Amino acid sequence: VVDGSRGIDEDDRRIADILRAENVILVLNKKDLGLKVNCRKLKEWKRCVEVSAKTGDGLEELARKLTDAVLLDTETILKG
Repeated sequence: VVDGSRGIDEDDRRIADILRAENVILVLNKKDLGLKVNCRKLKEWKRCVEVSAKTGDGLEELARKLTDAVLLDTETILKG
């Protein structure tokens, strides 16, 4: 989860480089404050969602992406 209202800094990028190969969803929070970065600009992330924890905006999409990620990972394990 990244504070999208402040953008992405070098620490965020360093962590992202480590996690990118994993089954990770990038969550840009504080959509209600206006995001300095958005999922369209972060094309290298397969799974990205913009949310506002304060208003609830985007949480349904986050729930869908979490469900998809879990189901995909489960299918991979079962095929393993």
